[in-house]
Amino acid sequence: MKPTTKVIWALTILMTIVSFATHICISKLYGDSTPLLNVIPFMSAFFILFGTLTIRALDSLKGDGQKYMRAFMVLKALKLFLALIAGAVYVVFNRELAAPFLIIFLVYYVIYLVFEVIASQKLNKGLTK
Repeated sequence: MKPTTKVIWALTILMTIVSFATHICISKLYGDSTPLLNVIPFMSAFFILFGTLTIRALDSLKGDGQKYMRAFMVLKALKLFLALIAGAVYVVFNRELAAPFLIIFLVYYVIYLVFEVIASQKLNKGLTK
């Protein structure tokens, strides 16, 4: 199995575990009828989708360091702006649960960033300038 495929599987498993843990915590704090429970799978899917796209796109550019760095920065900015837009849309339509949603989204984002840094280091171990 290719290293990029292993990383994508690891990301999927990690986000699924985080999703289940978040679901349990939210149901204990807010009950089983809270709208937050419906959003959790979409958060996981968001990070799995963009993680997969990022890993695949960057894997194809490993040979050219300059293109790799440009693509990396563009994908990071795109991911950040889409995350901000997604958070803003949820807050506009559901103001009463805005704070818990934003905290959960921030936790997901940090977990994803830590995973992405570790995965990038492992995938680019032999890459030089």
